[in-house]
Amino acid sequence: MASKQFSAAIAAIREMGVLSGQRIERREIGAPGEFEALTDDELLAALRERLRALGLAPDAGSDTRH
Repeated sequence: MASKQFSAAIAAIREMGVLSGQRIERREIGAPGEFEALTDDELLAALRERLRALGLAPDAGSDTRH
């Protein structure tokens, strides 16, 4: 701030927020409305497949829907 590098100061503040967990960056994956046409079961299956691809698959028998 003292050197009037305001964009660098803003970027640093944003990064501090992300790293501290106070700010969460989110982004949409897929085309707009891509998931609206899916049923709950189809969406759950797609999520499980993506988790498996990342090596984060939940237990096969667990279904946490209420």
